[in-house]
Amino acid sequence: MSNTGASFSVGFGCFAATQTIAVPATRFTGWLGFTTQVSLLTAEPFLLPAHIVSGTVIVGIPMWKLSEYESTWMHIGQSLGVKFGSEDRWMKTLFS
Repeated sequence: MSNTGASFSVGFGCFAATQTIAVPATRFTGWLGFTTQVSLLTAEPFLLPAHIVSGTVIVGIPMWKLSEYESTWMHIGQSLGVKFGSEDRWMKTLFS
């Protein structure tokens, strides 16, 4: 399984935490048009919950589908084992 979802989530978190944007300064200097630099997560706090939700979806859905398919393949393997005999018998004849 690829770690693309996890690396995207970590990469986006680092990107959002390190990016700075210019916002108007406070009081009189802001009135004159001066700006100050703040973190992107400080200026746009809704990005943090959006990042958490997107990371959960990107990593969680493939893990959920993997566990679902794993149980399906376990059931198919057991039914094939019943139809074709036990696994030990053909392993012993193959490697003896």
